[in-house]
Amino acid sequence: MKLTFGLELEIGILAGRTLPIGCYHDPEYINRHWTGEEDSTVYSGEQDIELVTNTFTLEELEEVKSDFKDIYQNYDIRKFLMNKSMGAHIHFSHLKENNIIDHFYLNIPTVTIRSIRKQIFNYVEKSYPETFSLFSKQYFRSFAKETTNKNYGKDKYYEFNFTSSMGTEWRSFNLLHLHKLGDKPKAFIDKMFDNYREALMILENTITKELKRGRVFTKTINPKGVKEDSFIPIKKTVEDMKKVNDQSVGLDWGTNILNGQYPNRSDSFRGGLEEARRRADTARAEERRRVEAERGFYHVDLAEE
Repeated sequence: MKLTFGLELEIGILAGRTLPIGCYHDPEYINRHWTGEEDSTVYSGEQDIELVTNTFTLEELEEVKSDFKDIYQNYDIRKFLMNKSMGAHIHFSHLKENNIIDHFYLNIPTVTIRSIRKQIFNYVEKSYPETFSLFSKQYFRSFAKETTNKNYGKDKYYEFNFTSSMGTEWRSFNLLHLHKLGDKPKAFIDKMFDNYREALMILENTITKELKRGRVFTKTINPKGVKEDSFIPIKKTVEDMKKVNDQSVGLDWGTNILNGQYPNRSDSFRGGLEEARRRADTARAEERRRVEAERGFYHVDLAEE
């Protein structure tokens, strides 16, 4: 499965020329893949900017990098500044036929989020052991708090933001561990895109794997009635996120019991899990309808087909 991505890079720039900077969410065009807009939360003492890409695939990342190098050359950038006021958010979604976009509305369980988090932590710690602590301390912050079952989908200021119209947003990803390379722009750019590539690969590979396991799925249509038939699980897993995830028990554990692979468990125990699944299915369906209604999408019940 192929994902589509978008990057938001909050950064300070010391340059010989002023970059085009539009208002917040009303960006100025820079080149084929990049636009620039202001962000009042970013401060470096130099040109503060949020650089935003258009939508691209993993295979197109080299084009995005090439256009970023053009910015470096055309605007005579002498230094990149990175501090705690800055993030490097990643948006991701699934672009299907007819330009229908699947945003994974509230359909990435916290066990999957923890897997993504663990993989990126392992990569940064292995690749940048001397500055890993900067990345890890910046990962959870006031604008990107840890996503848990208690705050799942609550609002945008969490590790994973499910409220964005631009796809699910990985807000905690950051590049603070690269700040010492800022006065070496070419090296900074290469390392930055090494990190972006690793993060995008983790997202694409993990989401694909979880789809096959039946953990990640959505079912929506757009307002024009074009059917969006995306991640339908091969086999539904236990949906009672709080009970399963809070106990640090994998979803497969509950699924195996429901499938009778642990016959020593009593029928009443299995029945309790089935009832928990039904309750959670109902609760999640209601929440999905609410979110999709806000975003202009409408839910299609599997039972209605």
